[in-house]
Amino acid sequence: MKLALDADYGFTRIVDNSDDLPPWDQFRLNKIREIFTTCPKIIDFGNSSRSLAVLFEDELAGKLHLSLDINPVFRPNITADICDLPLETDSIDGVICAAILEHVYNPFGAAAELHRILKPGGKLFIYVPWMYRYHGNNEYDDFYRYSRDGLRYMLRDFSHLELCPVRGHLETILNFVPRFSKRSKFIKYFGTLIQKFDEHDDKHTSGFNVYAIK
Repeated sequence: MKLALDADYGFTRIVDNSDDLPPWDQFRLNKIREIFTTCPKIIDFGNSSRSLAVLFEDELAGKLHLSLDINPVFRPNITADICDLPLETDSIDGVICAAILEHVYNPFGAAAELHRILKPGGKLFIYVPWMYRYHGNNEYDDFYRYSRDGLRYMLRDFSHLELCPVRGHLETILNFVPRFSKRSKFIKYFGTLIQKFDEHDDKHTSGFNVYAIK
């Protein structure tokens, strides 16, 4: 699949073809595409699917795809607190909540709300950081990091859970240094080589892409 180099899909690597994405980015691509394809009513927290909604506009045709954010400055469809959602129980088919929960003051309350609003069989995609630098700013704070064990406990009420570690040991360390960001020349030319020889596990990683079913 062709990808635009100037679009922010939320991936860790800038490539022009999805076949060249690392496994964790392919996981993100495939799980969000599944939600877009199979879920008639989708809530996207923080508009976190980014340009993927444009990439999969055909899959989203005829579906209700709404953005939700606590801050009205981002002009969401719904302005609300993720810890106290004005949505009916068992009313949503799919939820995307990527790079949001580290900025939430009560992530356990947020996870309970996401579970509540999803229909039985509803699908959830999350990205959360684990070993990752502080990235709060004037618009939002940066509260938490999530290990594999914490995620499994926080999402224990879901019937199905998949955790996909993002980045290997070396890439996780390099990601703390801005000059080695995903848009740097270093990662452009050496990222694939690093990935090939890097160590990968679910303990020492930058974060997790998560897919869950209620």
